Amino acid sequence: MEYPNVLRRYLATVIDFFVLWCIVYAFSRLPNVSESSTLVYWVLGLSLLLYEPLLTTYACTLGQMVMRVRVRTPDGLRRVRIDQAIGRTVVKYLLGIISFLTVPARKDRRAIHDLASGTIVFEAAKA
Repeated sequence: MEYPNVLRRYLATVIDFFVLWCIVYAFSRLPNVSESSTLVYWVLGLSLLLYEPLLTTYACTLGQMVMRVRVRTPDGLRRVRIDQAIGRTVVKYLLGIISFLTVPARKDRRAIHDLASGTIVFEAAKA
């Protein structure tokens, strides 16, 4: 099994941040968004919070797809549970780039957020 280097993992995160920025921009361009449309802001907030965890659990994010990486459990490479994905995302965003410091030092290239959530990132098969 091959593990992606820190640059590919970081680029996947940058692509996902761009996707989130596009979501925010799209919501800001809606004609009916006003101070009284709290439902729109709730939908926006939930989509920003759940983008990575939901897509990581059930498929893969756009960044993961473009960089051909997948997030799974280390034992058996099963899909991660939603609570694992949420915990992984929270630690990843709280620590920022610091979370990637362990990637070059480990043989399995697990980041701090992977270690905290019990996940592993590997290269997807080339299609």
